[in-house]
Amino acid sequence: MVKVVILTGFLGAGKTTLLQRILTQSQVKCAVIQNELSEGPIHAEMGIESPVLTDSTGSVLKDFYELSSGCICCSVKGSFLTTVERILALRQEIQLIVVESTGLADPVPLVTSFWLDKALESAVDLDGVVALVDLHTFLEHSQSADYRDLFLRQLIVADRILLNKADLVSAETVAEVQARVQGINPTAEVYM
Repeated sequence: MVKVVILTGFLGAGKTTLLQRILTQSQVKCAVIQNELSEGPIHAEMGIESPVLTDSTGSVLKDFYELSSGCICCSVKGSFLTTVERILALRQEIQLIVVESTGLADPVPLVTSFWLDKALESAVDLDGVVALVDLHTFLEHSQSADYRDLFLRQLIVADRILLNKADLVSAETVAEVQARVQGINPTAEVYM
């Protein structure tokens, strides 16, 4: 079975940076599925570019699949499952599939797709959902009328939460956000 890890977290939380670190420091053969929204006002505002990912040898990652023009949790869900099936068919000793969702993706449909797709159920093991939290913008996003529910769903479905960008906030803010995150999802492992 191939393990699958889903990276989620709101826009700018550091998912691509974490993914780059995993790829450059891990000896595990990985395939990456990245979901980026097509060009639009949020892309332009956030300065999001399609990254070039490299492996531990510095080579450009060959097992990299980008799903664009839609959110992985809804409009490209069929493409996502087809991509996972294609990776499994190629095999090439892939030990881990890392799925980096867009910051605006609801991870719940993505997680349930692994339980409901008959072709995948015995070939992959959903190893976990890692949610990244930008400590600097946590309070703003958790209280935003537009994004609050989505932001909270990303935390609720996670089994591991990584608090990121601690260098941008005070120790008091770190403690406050950590307490709030543990209140939102008391069963998740929280890391700094």
